[in-house]
Amino acid sequence: MSEEKQTLDAEVVEEKDSAFIESSALTAITNAELDRQITTAKAYPRSLAEFRKEAEQMATLDEETAGRMFYRLTRGGKTIEGPSIRLAEVAVAAWGHTFWGSRPIAVEEKVVRCQGMAWDMQKNNRRLFEVSRRITDKDGRRYSDDMITITQNACSQIAARNAVFGVIPRVYVDALVAKCKKVYLGDVKAIGEKRKSCIAEFEKLGAKKEDVLRLVGRKGIDDITIDDLITLKGILTAVQDGDTTLAESFAAASPDGGVTKVTVEGLEDFTPTSAQDDKPSQEAAPKPQEAPKPAPAPPKPQASHRNGAKAKEKPVEAAPAPPPAPEPEPEGKEVDLDLLFQ
Repeated sequence: MSEEKQTLDAEVVEEKDSAFIESSALTAITNAELDRQITTAKAYPRSLAEFRKEAEQMATLDEETAGRMFYRLTRGGKTIEGPSIRLAEVAVAAWGHTFWGSRPIAVEEKVVRCQGMAWDMQKNNRRLFEVSRRITDKDGRRYSDDMITITQNACSQIAARNAVFGVIPRVYVDALVAKCKKVYLGDVKAIGEKRKSCIAEFEKLGAKKEDVLRLVGRKGIDDITIDDLITLKGILTAVQDGDTTLAESFAAASPDGGVTKVTVEGLEDFTPTSAQDDKPSQEAAPKPQEAPKPAPAPPKPQASHRNGAKAKEKPVEAAPAPPPAPEPEPEGKEVDLDLLFQ
């Protein structure tokens, strides 16, 4: 065996040994970190009373914050309601001793897939959750690169949220959602202001008042109930968190999905249905020409005196009679527009 061959073999063996040593060292460090986290969680166990108190304080900081803690959306004709991503952040912070996160795992032709993970170190309760989101519009066209990135980020957050609520018992989470709804509604006397504020939030995204009322099946703003307000706020939260789009929300409330295209920054284009009500009005039939008014009678000539003699008055000629007014066109008969505008 040549000396050069022996040198190459020695380098390959050295690289393998080095990679093995580095991998072993990294594994040892990771295991040591996990062991320390688990030991700390066991040494300082959480208090459920403290968790509920701390989570409630953060989730109900003010009315606007409380309104971001839940969402509502429609899927297959059914209303789906649940805690939002923002509540997941609050809950996991108050729960403590929990490692959580998410990552994209695939960008396919029509969907992106992300995986979320949450690990309760104290109870050694671990949950993985995978979520897919489509990256094509209703016509089957693939999104742009920027839109795919936005969809992927939203998908990743949803996966992390679902994983968190897989390790934190829903009995505590649902109680937080109920409390947040009460805080968001606030004083019942101010319900009128909340109606206007909710409509204004939709209008900022390009929707019309008629579209928002159609979502809850109401004819006017004053008909919006307390439960309707919770529904509308839940839809807004779902849109902001990436669970749905305004296009899907309005399509669920209208069988044909609308015709007016409105662009929403960072989301799909949606088509509110209010444009269907703006039908072109029928052209009004031209009115018959009015009869001309008779000409005013000429003024009487004044008497004049010349050399003390009275001038003879000239006879006043009679004014010509006005032409007869044209008869109005009977209903259903076509009117000659050229004659009317001469």
